Amino acid sequence: MRPTVPEDLPLILGWIPTRSDMVLWSGSVFSWPLDLDQLRADLEAAPGIGRALWTAMREEGTALGCASVIVSADGATGRLERMLINPLKRGGGQGHRLVYASVAAAFTETDIDLLTLALAEHDRAATHLYEHLGFRETGIVFDQETDGRTWRSVELACTRSDVILDGMRRDDLTTAGEGPR
Repeated sequence: MRPTVPEDLPLILGWIPTRSDMVLWSGSVFSWPLDLDQLRADLEAAPGIGRALWTAMREEGTALGCASVIVSADGATGRLERMLINPLKRGGGQGHRLVYASVAAAFTETDIDLLTLALAEHDRAATHLYEHLGFRETGIVFDQETDGRTWRSVELACTRSDVILDGMRRDDLTTAGEGPR
């Protein structure tokens, strides 16, 4: 994981072909049609609102995906958001690598003690993956209306002491890992 740079934005924009994809990725933050100006403005504003934007890169130099975390004003809680995998890299465990790297980065590159995220209620595979990393459902539910369809999301959370990386609990995370290869 590395900080997202302006040169990443055209690629990320290409991963979001429809309004529904945009809303599933970012909620109601952006307006359709999504364009580079909106993404640039978001990237420029990120540090001022406590948001870190990351791009996950493969060893050969191609982008695997992107993610962000926004840290609360008191620095104790982070919210993992905007997880998106390069459509050309889907399958073969690449999404797992992106999730692992994003969770590791959230705990190693910030001082947060609690990380939360929202997942589509019907996405049991993603829920299982996050539970494997130590996340648990909080009971908080969100509804998002998109193109006449209601998407229900559930919140999951994990503490620094409960996160499981490399098969072991880690409450002393100090350096970012890239997860299994």
